[in-house]
Amino acid sequence: MKNRIPLIILPFLTRHALKYSRAKSRSLIAGQTGNILIGLIVTIVIFAALGTAMLSLFTTSTFSQIGGNSSMRAYYLAESGYRYAAVEYRNSGSESAKDDKLESLHGRTFTLANDDGCFEIEIYPYHYKTTTDHPVGSTTLNTEVKGGFPPELSLSSGYLKVEGEVCHYSSATRSDSNVTFTLTGGTLWPIDNGATVYSVSHPNGPQTVTDSSNVITLEGSGSANAFPVLNGSFRIYESSTKWSCWSYKKRDGNRLEGIVPANDPDGAFSVTVDNTNDIMLDKFIKLKSTGIVDSGDDLETRREILYHIPIPEKTPTEKVRFHERFEGEDLPESFAGGEGEIGGHEVAGGALHVTSTEGHKSSIDFNWAAASIDLRDVWEGAGYLLSYDLQTKIKVAKQSSYYMAGISFRESEDNNYGISYLKGSKKDDIPPGLKPPSLNSNPAIILWQKTGDGYHWLAYKELKNSDRVVSGKKLKDWSNLQVRVIEAYPLSFTQAPGAPPEPLLYGDTITIMRGATKIGTARVNGTPILTSGSWAGGNAAGTLTLSNVQLEDGMSIQLNDDLLVYGQVCARAKVAPPDPWTKTNFIRVYYGDESEHPPFDADPLNNNRDNNPRVTESGRAVHWPVDDVGDWAAGNDYLTLVQWNSDVDSSVTRLGGSGTKEENAIIRTDALLTPESDPFDRPEIALHTFGNTSNPIYFDDFAIQVEAISGSRTGFLPPIQQ
Repeated sequence: MKNRIPLIILPFLTRHALKYSRAKSRSLIAGQTGNILIGLIVTIVIFAALGTAMLSLFTTSTFSQIGGNSSMRAYYLAESGYRYAAVEYRNSGSESAKDDKLESLHGRTFTLANDDGCFEIEIYPYHYKTTTDHPVGSTTLNTEVKGGFPPELSLSSGYLKVEGEVCHYSSATRSDSNVTFTLTGGTLWPIDNGATVYSVSHPNGPQTVTDSSNVITLEGSGSANAFPVLNGSFRIYESSTKWSCWSYKKRDGNRLEGIVPANDPDGAFSVTVDNTNDIMLDKFIKLKSTGIVDSGDDLETRREILYHIPIPEKTPTEKVRFHERFEGEDLPESFAGGEGEIGGHEVAGGALHVTSTEGHKSSIDFNWAAASIDLRDVWEGAGYLLSYDLQTKIKVAKQSSYYMAGISFRESEDNNYGISYLKGSKKDDIPPGLKPPSLNSNPAIILWQKTGDGYHWLAYKELKNSDRVVSGKKLKDWSNLQVRVIEAYPLSFTQAPGAPPEPLLYGDTITIMRGATKIGTARVNGTPILTSGSWAGGNAAGTLTLSNVQLEDGMSIQLNDDLLVYGQVCARAKVAPPDPWTKTNFIRVYYGDESEHPPFDADPLNNNRDNNPRVTESGRAVHWPVDDVGDWAAGNDYLTLVQWNSDVDSSVTRLGGSGTKEENAIIRTDALLTPESDPFDRPEIALHTFGNTSNPIYFDDFAIQVEAISGSRTGFLPPIQQ
């Protein structure tokens, strides 16, 4: 409303009008009747002006009150948009479902009941998801953001982390929400569709960060510009298996300012970093919420709030892998020999060759520290439990009529387990305790144990030509042998009545409840082992293998305690764990070969499988079994899961219910466990041979993968609001 009359001049106008009116009246009485009409008109005009001014003043006051009220209502609606998004995100379940929820919320308008206003949500993530499968050696990475692409984000070159691998990219091309990164080197292993991709940078040289000097300067040529300007959350990697979580208040160019430890922001700290430390940005979004009152009306009012929100993963774990191809002329650092070597070894023809034995045995330790696989960190991060997958490929040259070769694990002092290809004879010089009597001279896969009492076989699978790793009784060249060993706390369970038909999955975090009382939390480590029933049928029963168990003070798990995942009761404790609750080893073994045997399918127990060749050409990769056996499918069917013969040793138990995908395929044993506390200073893993025909044996493609769990910070964290 323009040209308003100021309130301060109204009294002046009133006095002037009254004075003028009295003067005109006196003139009229004096006989000056000719001017009466003019006087009346002037008086009317003055009072009309006064009325207009008063009306303008009262109207302005009224509309100011209405506008102020609408503005506050719009502000509260904008805040409601943030709270709605936070609740929807938290209740979405898995990390993949959470990302899908972000995408579904972006660009939407939500209207309150009775048309009582609305809010619009826009979401701009700072992390990426792959949009297709990428084979080994891929030089491009096709990704998308699950929402809108941040308008202020400029990508030129830098570093990314995906599936535990840090890659350098030289350029990035964007089309709407899709981003294609050009990598300067090919990927080291396959990257699945839907994998999360994070931005990574490095410190610009050695720096010490303290609570009084809380700044890190990132390298100018890295991905500093891919970090948000406000309220970022990041990890500092000491190694590939150990990291700590941090926050910063502001990014100024390539400086992260206001750094504090995520889990103790008010505490004193000091940390030294240099350009070898990966600095990885956690998942982060900018959320713009706009509250709208009287939408589409002339009186429409809008308020916009911008939130800067870190959203780290619910369970911040990473797959860390190492693959030794035995290239070059000398023993690699990962198998350097020394005190951890029995007999002699060399690298020949791109493989590890056994040159001699001691007492008809050879062995060489895996030097995990030199391979950047810090098993101590993995063990500590899982709550003093150590689980991993191992594999190698084996060739017996000259096609000896008997042999024994494979992988040792849980190596400590004079104790260990072993998994081996075995073909024995009466003159093989293989320790008799490693050979089940019922085998005679047939080839087999043997699970065995060495303790102070000597060598003992624990379980075996007799091999036939139909298994496709032997021909006659000879081992096919470069037959693959793998073992998955899970150390965990076992908990018997039954599926809860009315529970969803989806299975509990590897990596799920379980909340244990007794009514409304929280007993504790734990993490599912490995596929739940079914003894009967099925998840789809609502009657699954079996054993959960758990790590990272954290019980409330004075609490213990009891019969029928509820097991919740993402707020839903999925199962119940069938039996209370023993006191003390002891760690246990659960062992699965797999095999494969270099040839294709179609049709590939979803059955891990049959011998239809894809090829698993030696990695000697570009584009080839080692293959691993899926984390959850329910995900076994034609597209990942590279292996066969061993079903053990029924006559296992009395010290172990054969698990896997009839008709399940893991029928008779799991060995449970409570011997040879990792320590309960520091120190962890054991070899843990080795390659071995036995017998007087060890010299023709070669190993290649040794590989290990572990699930690393280190510093954590989770959830829809407190935002900075603009």
